[in-house]
Amino acid sequence: MTVDELVSEWAQSSGEIDKIRFNQSLLRFLGEWLYCEYQPYPEKADFWERLYVWLDQLPASPQRGDHQQAMFNFVIHLLFAGEKDLTSMYRAAYDGPIRRWLIDQANLNLETPSFDTEFENARRKTWFGSLAGMDVNTFCRVNRIFGQSYRPEFRFINEFCDADALRVWLDSESLDRIVVVEDMVGTGQQFLETIAVLTRLGKETLFVPLFIPPDGNERIGNELAKPENKHIAYHPILVLPRESVIRSQEQPDDSKDVIAFREIIELYGRGIFGFGGDYGTLALSYLNCPDNVPRIIWNPFETALFPRASREG
Repeated sequence: MTVDELVSEWAQSSGEIDKIRFNQSLLRFLGEWLYCEYQPYPEKADFWERLYVWLDQLPASPQRGDHQQAMFNFVIHLLFAGEKDLTSMYRAAYDGPIRRWLIDQANLNLETPSFDTEFENARRKTWFGSLAGMDVNTFCRVNRIFGQSYRPEFRFINEFCDADALRVWLDSESLDRIVVVEDMVGTGQQFLETIAVLTRLGKETLFVPLFIPPDGNERIGNELAKPENKHIAYHPILVLPRESVIRSQEQPDDSKDVIAFREIIELYGRGIFGFGGDYGTLALSYLNCPDNVPRIIWNPFETALFPRASREG
């Protein structure tokens, strides 16, 4: 059987023929033009084939068809950032909050004839790195950030580096400030764990996540509002809307699709909504699927819809 045959069965028995057919057309289009960019595991099957296997793995039960349909209808709620989308986010981060922050840090005057030269000097004195493994090399290449031999991962620095020795090195390299970027942030836990080492480095710091859910945004914002963290500025690019978060507890504005998929997570996804426990985000990129996305999307049975390439194995 195929996805198209499943859809035909649902169309005959369901009162939502128009919705099912619309989702079928949309998912086929997205599979051919967007989801095909997904990088993890180059041997992965075509999305349409993967979608069928993902649906077909549900165990036999009287509700199997209804549960498959609920999974199928929910896929369109995922926010998938393709290569061009992520490149645009890289540029929006650098040309927006990062550029403004550097101008403020260096106290530059936009009307000065030498502004471009002064801005470049400020940029060269700024150390760019990722929080937890974002492709910072591509970020720097896209934004023409040159002249740095080392582009760190601050989660690694927090775990394994001598912050005092690193501070001496930063001074010797005339690096006056730090910019930390990350593409997908979930609960914010990894960033909160790096605050101590960022403080010990003794530099003004800017943290720029590209995507972050409301809960993680609020958590980080509250922590950085404390006086002892005033040396760290925070400017997310996109705080995900509530529609891009699924919670373990029913919400007043939940759609029918969300309510049905919550039951799927409880039944077949081991009740794991995301790394945060009581909620999961619905945003992923062509590079990988974050572990804060409901586990049933990236590692439910033998074949995932978007198989995650995990550092932890």
